[in-house]
Amino acid sequence: MDGEISIKIKILDKEYPLRISAAEEEMYRTAGKELNERCREIREAYGARADKQDILSIVGFMAVLAELKLEDENQAIQDAFGQRIASLQQLLDPAR
Repeated sequence: MDGEISIKIKILDKEYPLRISAAEEEMYRTAGKELNERCREIREAYGARADKQDILSIVGFMAVLAELKLEDENQAIQDAFGQRIASLQQLLDPAR
């Protein structure tokens, strides 16, 4: 079992200390890099009229939207698999 470690993740020029599982360090660092990249893209798109709060709000909104889309896709896949399994069960057990 991996122990906890302390790391610092820098987001928009501010460091945030975190205590995480050593096994998750790479994922946390990758998430921090990805977040900063998305913030950079929003900053470039909106220019000077977007402050840090605006940038983080837009990135947060986009992240929640992406999560909701994934949930919908996962539900559609689960539904399709459920229908396929039911069809296969009918073929295997025609007495149903």
